[in-house]
Amino acid sequence: MDSLQMVALGRPFDLGMLYDCRSDKLIPGITLWDKEKLDRDMRERPQPNSEFRIVASESISDKSSSLGVEASLKASFLCGLVDVEGSAKYLKNEKKVHQTGQSHSVMIKKIPEITIEGSGALKMEDKEREKANKCSCTFHGDFLLEKSPTTFKEAVKVYQDLPRLLGPNKENVVPVTVYLLPLSVLDSKASKLVRQISLKLVTKAENILEGFTELEMWCNDVLKSPAGQMFPKISKIKTFKRMCSEFKLGLQRTLSQKLPLIRGGGEGEAALAEVLKKVAQGPFNSDRLKQWMEDKDDETNAVKSLMKLMQNTETVSSKNALSDKVSDSEKALVFVLTSLDSTEPFLSELEQHLKGSKSDSSDAPEPRRWYSSEDMIYTTVRRKAKLFSDFAEANKDKDRKSLRFLVVGLADKNQEGSAVYLYEDGFRVSENVELPSKPGAVTVGEVTHNTVSLHFSAPSEGAHSVTEYRVEFSEKGKEEWNQQLQAEAGEVTVTGLSSYTEYSVRVRAVTDLGVGPAAAPKTSIRTLPYAPPEDLKGTASDTEIRVQWRRPQVEQGVCIFLFRWILHLSGSLISRSVNKTSACFHVRIRSSPVSLCCLGRRHRCFGLCC
Repeated sequence: MDSLQMVALGRPFDLGMLYDCRSDKLIPGITLWDKEKLDRDMRERPQPNSEFRIVASESISDKSSSLGVEASLKASFLCGLVDVEGSAKYLKNEKKVHQTGQSHSVMIKKIPEITIEGSGALKMEDKEREKANKCSCTFHGDFLLEKSPTTFKEAVKVYQDLPRLLGPNKENVVPVTVYLLPLSVLDSKASKLVRQISLKLVTKAENILEGFTELEMWCNDVLKSPAGQMFPKISKIKTFKRMCSEFKLGLQRTLSQKLPLIRGGGEGEAALAEVLKKVAQGPFNSDRLKQWMEDKDDETNAVKSLMKLMQNTETVSSKNALSDKVSDSEKALVFVLTSLDSTEPFLSELEQHLKGSKSDSSDAPEPRRWYSSEDMIYTTVRRKAKLFSDFAEANKDKDRKSLRFLVVGLADKNQEGSAVYLYEDGFRVSENVELPSKPGAVTVGEVTHNTVSLHFSAPSEGAHSVTEYRVEFSEKGKEEWNQQLQAEAGEVTVTGLSSYTEYSVRVRAVTDLGVGPAAAPKTSIRTLPYAPPEDLKGTASDTEIRVQWRRPQVEQGVCIFLFRWILHLSGSLISRSVNKTSACFHVRIRSSPVSLCCLGRRHRCFGLCC
């Protein structure tokens, strides 16, 4: 067999050392020649070379390719046979969470072009400097630095100092590539490397192990999210992560036993293929693991959406924390997510597989996904959350000592998805509180100079908890809202308004716990500028009509400059205008049935008065 070439990966290779290619391990303390002979016969030749390469990937495949690691050695690294050191520790630098690193890659590409000014500052544009300040650095190398770089600026300095770090006589160099001569060249009876692991099987093993690394990052993303932090009931993901890690370590242990046997001829490659086949056919196959995580991702996103919807409430992370909060208030309304801790048959199946026993969980029915957008449960949960948030917003001015709004995750098998609990003085008094929605559409009826007639219907949700209704009105431009109570839904007349004034009007349901969200007409309302003429008196004969009235009182700024009368005479209309100073008028007619109406006219406005 010809000599083998491989990368050192920071391992302490030296001339004459023995290396076991079956297990990819150095055999320490033994050399075929003594040091004097090695030094005497050793020849050195400088081969200066440098490369700069960006690897914008976290996969073992891309990172090992950048370091020149061939397939068989990569297989040994993946199963833990090779313990890398120095710069090769880059292979073990796994991200714990997913991150977007596009801007980081752009900045790293600029490192060879950046110069350091006399003051020590980097010569960069402001936008580049802003991106650089967001970068962090971890150094993996074969040099002992005085200080490990942690910032972009420090990374640039280390890059520029690398040639100097080799030492004046290159005394700090380490092996990068080594050449191995088979012992069978010297002694035909020596142990031989019978076969290498095929690239196809190495790639399969790599994909499986990379899949577990990706799942670990995925789990960390969920656990570090606000939903994962505030709702530990999602801790089932911690259990999943632990079991995946346990299975991965077991698989690596099996591979580390199989590889040396296959390379030495003790077993064929079929043994490794069988191990990988069992993984693909078992519960820990990548498709089932990813499907479960996708479901949990959907659940987390649903919780995150609900948290955003109820951001005006307070989230508590545990039952004990909830007890402290509700004991600190006279009353507390608690929105409970009841299905976060639901049974997971798949996790039971994984647990049984790790114990070496077959589970019947695969035959168990799939749990109902309350968080699915296509499921009525989630629709109901979201509707309840909106009602809870609206009710909290309507009562935000209440002191927290008297009424508090909380969100928590607690198991409740009797209410799927969610429930609203009521606590009084720390004790739960109700587990099914129904909060009112806003009343039905508010429509405007008759408007006078000091009243407005409204019509509204009862709320579509929680109407049975309503004790009365509150009509609120406010002059445009003012913050103060006046109130008028109404016993039942339907018609209501708002009184005590000022003439010729624009008002905002809204209606709320009132309960024993507080008020519900408000419903309002589509537009604001303006009252009329004046009342109808008062003490209207009229006499009529066959040929004449006489009418008298008393001028109405008007608000300051309103000026009546004439009255207009309209006569309905045998199907036709006769209009007459009367000077503002007059309080009577008459008209001659032929004998006919007559009805009349008076219009008071003011600047830019006509108002119906009688």
